Amino acid sequence: MPTDRQRFPPVLAAPDRCTLSDFLEAGMEDIFKGYFYPTADEFSETLKNCIFAFDANVILNLYRYSDSTRKKLEQSLEALKDRIFLPHQAAKEFLRNRHNVIASQANSYQTAATEFNKISDIITNTSKHPYLDNDLLQKFTEIRAKIIQQLDEKREQLSNKINTDTNIEKIKSLFQECTGSPFDEKAAGDLRTEGERRYKAQIPPGWKDKDKEPNGDINRKFGDLFIWKQLIEKSKVSKRPLILVSEDKKEDWWQDQSGRTIGPQPELVSEFFAETQQAFWMYTADQFLERTADITRVNISADVIDEIKSVTAARSKQNFSEFLRLGTALADSNISEGRKLILLEIAKRLDPFSLINLSYEEAKARFTDITGSIHPGALTALRGTDLVNNTNELTPEGWNLLAAAAVAIISSSTTASSYSPNLFNWR
Repeated sequence: MPTDRQRFPPVLAAPDRCTLSDFLEAGMEDIFKGYFYPTADEFSETLKNCIFAFDANVILNLYRYSDSTRKKLEQSLEALKDRIFLPHQAAKEFLRNRHNVIASQANSYQTAATEFNKISDIITNTSKHPYLDNDLLQKFTEIRAKIIQQLDEKREQLSNKINTDTNIEKIKSLFQECTGSPFDEKAAGDLRTEGERRYKAQIPPGWKDKDKEPNGDINRKFGDLFIWKQLIEKSKVSKRPLILVSEDKKEDWWQDQSGRTIGPQPELVSEFFAETQQAFWMYTADQFLERTADITRVNISADVIDEIKSVTAARSKQNFSEFLRLGTALADSNISEGRKLILLEIAKRLDPFSLINLSYEEAKARFTDITGSIHPGALTALRGTDLVNNTNELTPEGWNLLAAAAVAIISSSTTASSYSPNLFNWR
């Protein structure tokens, strides 16, 4: 079977560059390469030879998985060690956000303990319904203490990882010889200029981040573009196809149709081939593990795949009824007008809709950039909603729902159909 290099002249990967003779000599698939799903044979050939590049969100999820699932991903990466690549921008984003993710996971154990104690207090209250038989109540009391103890131990273990992180040593070992170098000052400046042009024309990837605040880094909103350009350069130098493994769900990377993800945006496939003469594709983390299992010889169970999907879903799907519940509660509650004004002002400056598809850490930084800090009154107003942790900070759910509530307060005439269940897509 002819290779892509033999089948597709580079000009045909970008139709706007084609001459009349190009159109006459080539077929439709040749001209519109990005719009045709690769065949099984093409996928198989790509898997045999490609480089696997990883976005920061995939590496950060190593802190969110159970030990068994984390080890499966690490084993797969180890088996492909001579074929993996971490773009410089992805490595930087991973290192910047690592401590935040560790702290967030530790807080989840505190939240679980708090919720479990609430339910336990109801069950063990012997003065009113519901009642348990004495022997069962005694057994529950014993197991309750053990559960709380383990939750506390797990929280402490995660909290300690901020200073003694064994995961980072493994990650460092895996990507020690395969992490991208930073662009020099001139190249970075040229990319920022190109990024402004591309974002204005909504050319993928990265234009969904066009409103991202610098937060001390002038390259921050161009992060996806920096990654993209380094992927192209990596493929050029290695003369190999490339698969990007990412949990980024934004539409400037993925093509969706009626809620179903089809594959990478056609413009990305076309541009990559035009620049490199190589194939480009994208996988989510679960797809990567499943489709490389025959190569890595790592046994990937259904439980591992289900956990990875559930972690992704937990960070990308929000409960619409919760949006409306908190939004309505705040708008109609006895919260003082002063505090409502605080929320209004926060929402106006924040522009909650600009937070769509940001990570929790990015959204938190955006919030801090614009407002400086949340007024204590706003936090007090949310007390009792289980959205504020024991260090007086909003949880990821709290950030989601505060933004949604602020939108509801501002846009009281907005109908429910204007909202999306995936409005705030923390990844």
